[in-house]
Amino acid sequence: RASAEAALQEWMSAVLDPASRVTNFDIWGIMPEAGEQSCDFKVCDLAGPRGRDPKVTIEGQKQLMMKEAGTPVPLFACLYFSAGFGAYMTARFQINRRKRPTHNKLEYVRQAAGILTE
Repeated sequence: RASAEAALQEWMSAVLDPASRVTNFDIWGIMPEAGEQSCDFKVCDLAGPRGRDPKVTIEGQKQLMMKEAGTPVPLFACLYFSAGFGAYMTARFQINRRKRPTHNKLEYVRQAAGILTE
């Protein structure tokens, strides 16, 4: 634990140091294999009902429903790529977005609590 803490402090110092080299790292791409015109990659959005739990009951079991996402910008994504808890919480938040920033923050808390109590 002490070595992890020291490593984190060292990393933070490097990040905050004005002499550190700036590196772009928040843009990535999904490219087809060499010689191919397309790749087998689909992106989807959560399509469940608004509220604390977006799951629907299918054949007696609760499941997540997805819909194919639109392509706002082809072949690259900026800033947001996540998996696991963060991705699930953000997907749930998206279908419950509010008009006010304060209400959006509370919605994130509500969705996190919903996931933890599933």
